[in-house]
Amino acid sequence: MKLFRVFLPLCLLCCLALSFSSPAQTEETPHLPTSLFFTNEEMEIIESIAAKNPPQNTAPERGAISLGAIVYSGPDNWTIWLQGERWTPSTKHPFINLKSVEFDKVHFSVEQPGGGAREIILRPYETYHPLTGEITTGTTSAGTGALQAPGD
Repeated sequence: MKLFRVFLPLCLLCCLALSFSSPAQTEETPHLPTSLFFTNEEMEIIESIAAKNPPQNTAPERGAISLGAIVYSGPDNWTIWLQGERWTPSTKHPFINLKSVEFDKVHFSVEQPGGGAREIILRPYETYHPLTGEITTGTTSAGTGALQAPGD
């Protein structure tokens, strides 16, 4: 039994030492995938296509601005749907600057293409038309600019 107590730890220690002192490994360490859904080869194809076809229109359009709804829980805890997109206090936009959100209205400024800014207050289902400066009841449908009355 004494021999077993001495022999077993020595064997384990030798095996451990040999595993750390082995000569250069012949296998390459595999590269980690860059995506959970695509292989590295598929990602290379996607990136090459994206590099050949950059986005054509990166400037945001400055059409009518519609306020769809307000979900208000407090001055720093709200969600609005502006331009058909969900906005929160952390949302940033190139030319629309939110000033304040209240339970029944949104106050923002719109930077004008020639310089300066225009202050606007919209209530749900209202649309601001920058060309005429009018605020009308109804929202524009996404992508078409067609005015829709509430409930349509």
